[in-house]
This record gives sequence, structure tokens and C-alpha cells, in this order.
Amino acid sequence: MTKCDYKTKTYGELIEQLVEEGLISSYDELKNRAIDEIENDNLVVAIHLLTALNDERSDYYIYDHCMGTLEMPKPISCKTDLKILISE
Repeated sequence: MTKCDYKTKTYGELIEQLVEEGLISSYDELKNRAIDEIENDNLVVAIHLLTALNDERSDYYIYDHCMGTLEMPKPISCKTDLKILISE
């Protein structure tokens, strides 16, 4: 997402763009990932994801799936939360 995108698009438009770009994940996507982790006996990752989902419910989260338990999913509640995803 560029600065121009951030300034000119609505919150909903940005969410749609960032989901397509794979930069944010939906609640259901993270919940299903946790289920997959349970089925593959990766309980530490599943607990990590479920804790984040349980601690603060949101429709969307900023989460780098490659980071595993090194990064906690961050809930998105407003456009300002998306500022950290601006690329130069």
C-alpha cells in the first residue's frame, strides 16, 4: 500500500486491497490456520493464534504468517491501524 492509497482510499477499500495483497488476514483465516496447526500437532502455533483471536476480537488482523510465534497478530479496528503497512 502506498501513501497515496492510504490518503485517497476508504477504510473498506484499503482492507479489500490489503487482503488481496496478502498483507492482512481475516478472523476466519486465522481461526482456520489455528485448526490446521492443531491437526498437524503444532499446538504452540495454534495456541499463539487462538490467544490473539481471543484477546481482542476483530474482523481483520495484521500478521506475517512466516513469523509464526515471533509476531502476535495485531487487530485492526480503524484506518490508522493500517499506517504501519505503508510502503515507500
